[in-house]
Amino acid sequence: MRGAELLRKVSQDQPLCVRIIAANGLDEADALEGIGVAHRVLVKDTEGAKIPDLIERAMMLRERLRSARLRKLLTKMTRLPNPPETFLAMQRLLEREEFHLQSLLGHLRKDVMLSAAVLKVANSSFFGARHPVESLDRAVNLLGVNTVKNVALSAELFAGVDKVRAKHFKLQQLFEHSTRVATAAASLARERKASKKICDLAYTAGLLHDVGKLIFVQVLPYEYRMVTERVGREFPSLYESEISAFGVSHQEVGAYVLSLWNIPEAVVEAVAYHHQPSFAPSREESVLTYVVAANLMDRGLADCLSADGEAEERSYLTQLGVPLVS
Repeated sequence: MRGAELLRKVSQDQPLCVRIIAANGLDEADALEGIGVAHRVLVKDTEGAKIPDLIERAMMLRERLRSARLRKLLTKMTRLPNPPETFLAMQRLLEREEFHLQSLLGHLRKDVMLSAAVLKVANSSFFGARHPVESLDRAVNLLGVNTVKNVALSAELFAGVDKVRAKHFKLQQLFEHSTRVATAAASLARERKASKKICDLAYTAGLLHDVGKLIFVQVLPYEYRMVTERVGREFPSLYESEISAFGVSHQEVGAYVLSLWNIPEAVVEAVAYHHQPSFAPSREESVLTYVVAANLMDRGLADCLSADGEAEERSYLTQLGVPLVS
């Protein structure tokens, strides 16, 4: 059994298990196949030293996602969403050894909304296209397949929320907030001389950092409406109102669901700790850092779904010497 095949089986039987492929001389086909089933693919000799740290960080994150309070809440949430179909289709394509870019483009062209979302991102200031990006082929080449996949995931998640259940929530504002945080987080990562891979992960994490709020809206709409109505009256922030009502917040719920969908570990970690960065496994500058900074700069919206506290986040950024995004 090949490594990717083994990890695919593990992902089905034990979805919260951390999956790492570590190998020297891994060819491009093996690496591409591993993208869909492993949280991390380590292919360089020098990356072997990272494995103990990766395992320790992953263990700490999994403990957070297995907390008794979260388990108690999840027993009420009997309709946890599955990953959207287009995202799943893209994931399957990436797992194939015979992956062809035209197959990915074919899936995108079937969905006008997703195509528009990908083109909008490709034309954003962060990705720095010198001329307007008008074709999907050029957009995908500019963004890279993994960024395209996660842009599609974000767009599908917002579009998939039941409009009747969500009539009391300003989801368009939340979507726009998430997009701005994604752009700002990736821009800060680039300014801090992070690698392109880290910049891409920061963008994805920014898009998905508030996915737990969407899950609450979809799965517990009545209870979550009560939670949002208490903000400003009984609690200064949405985060604190969630903790009071459920024992956990949108951080843990969002990270738990994303971890089941094979989303990269750095993104799950950023989602899980973006309001409590001091609890994160590492105190080093990371994808989490860029999301925390970008999220702070986009506060102050009238929408209750974006109202959160900020004292701990500011302290965390100060300790790392990271400026807020301008």
